[in-house]
Amino acid sequence: MVQRITNAADAVQIGEPHLVIVLACNKHLARNRFINRGRGGDNVKVFEQRYEEYVEKQSIIEKKYENKIAMVCRISLLLSIR
Repeated sequence: MVQRITNAADAVQIGEPHLVIVLACNKHLARNRFINRGRGGDNVKVFEQRYEEYVEKQSIIEKKYENKIAMVCRISLLLSIR
C-alpha cells in the first residue's frame, strides 16, 4: 500500500540516505518545457514562481547533505527529450 504524506511533520524518519541525486535543469529549457506542455494556467509568471522555489529548495537539500553523506550526485539536464 502507498502512503501519501502531505505534511512533513507526519513523515517517518527511516534513516539517512547513502546517495543524493540532484537533477539540475537549465532555466531556459525548463521554461520551454513548462510553457509548451499544454496545461491550462501555465504562464511565465507561474513558471518564474515555481522555478525560484525549485532553485531555493535544491540549494537547501544540497547544503543539508553535502557533509553528511559520501556522495551528492548532480545531473545536469541539457537536452530536451521528446
